[in-house]
Amino acid sequence: MVGVSDEIGGAIAAGGPIPFERFMELALYGSDGFYTRADGGSAGRRGDFLTSAEVGPLFGAVLARFLDAEWERIGRPDPFTVVDAGAGPGTLARSVLAASPACAPALRYVAVEVSAAQRARHPDGVESTDGLPESPVDGVIVANELLDNLPLRLAVFDDGWREGFVDRDGDRYVERLSATFEPRPSVLPARAPVGARAPLVDRAASWVGDARARLRSGSLVVIDYGVARTSELAMRPWREWLRTYRGNERGGHYLAAPGSQDITTDVPFDQLPPPDAVRTQAQFLHRWGSRSWWRRASASGASSRRDRVSRHCACAAVSARPRHCSTRPGWAASSSPSGAPAEGRAPPSRIPRLGVTRCGSRNDRRRDRGSPGRAKRRDQAERTVRACTYRSSTPSQPGS
Repeated sequence: MVGVSDEIGGAIAAGGPIPFERFMELALYGSDGFYTRADGGSAGRRGDFLTSAEVGPLFGAVLARFLDAEWERIGRPDPFTVVDAGAGPGTLARSVLAASPACAPALRYVAVEVSAAQRARHPDGVESTDGLPESPVDGVIVANELLDNLPLRLAVFDDGWREGFVDRDGDRYVERLSATFEPRPSVLPARAPVGARAPLVDRAASWVGDARARLRSGSLVVIDYGVARTSELAMRPWREWLRTYRGNERGGHYLAAPGSQDITTDVPFDQLPPPDAVRTQAQFLHRWGSRSWWRRASASGASSRRDRVSRHCACAAVSARPRHCSTRPGWAASSSPSGAPAEGRAPPSRIPRLGVTRCGSRNDRRRDRGSPGRAKRRDQAERTVRACTYRSSTPSQPGS
């Protein structure tokens, strides 16, 4: 099997520097990528990162209540199809099925996962597949922390906004910059600090549109961490929102060791299609886990797990506290990729290259190493997790 580095190197050799979007696609989803290789990345305490579903079963139990409400809202269809996009090892599916929702007799649960190794771990009672259903469905499509992993274009500010490309310099990868965008994408601010970066999440926006189009009736629910406007990310240090993980700890620079670490971004929600309803994830959980339901959960001894879910979902907007960030010395000159127009190009600027990013205080990093998943949970606690609901075009009773 061709390794990730060979695959990326071959693409560069064939046509010159490749867009960061293509680099990220090969690093995560290539033939031997982080998510596609046999021993690839996975969620869980013994994996590489945690999502809300891995904290405990209550997240899935609350989601089951939402599914029951949607089933009622669209007229109790049979089958009632629930599509779990980016299902990983099937943790959320297990929790939803264990909650015994009222819609269970009509439930068709489809777990979508690109990794064959992860699909092999899916529970009985679900349809396991690597793609969204082709035919329109009546039900709910759930994307829990999926969009942050879809390949993105990387905009870099250097005397104007330019697109980041990836080139090879010996045995390492370096960043090159295109000519300035003409016209500038409207989501990017006119000015930014030199070296500022911002994600352009065209793939995520397309995925939302495609998923919504597959609903005959029902809802698409997108749950992810991010910000309301792209300009917020452009004005923040990029190490805070463009992150890597492996073994439940922060990884290295995003160009280092492709295929060995997860690459993830805060989602700029202004680049997605406008949703019909937006809540923080905490509000979503409390909306569908009623007070009486929480009381029953507490009486059954689940209160500590409930608190862990609520803390993990950290979903009121919280300002990121100042962090100490340092990078190993190492710089590369930026230049236009092969074939890209260079008229009006400013002199090459110095941009960070392959430094191992270390964020947070030393004590934070020491605690992170001692607790699986702590690094990502601490990062998430400083951002807003949003639940965006997209309705199908079928007229129905308003709700969220």
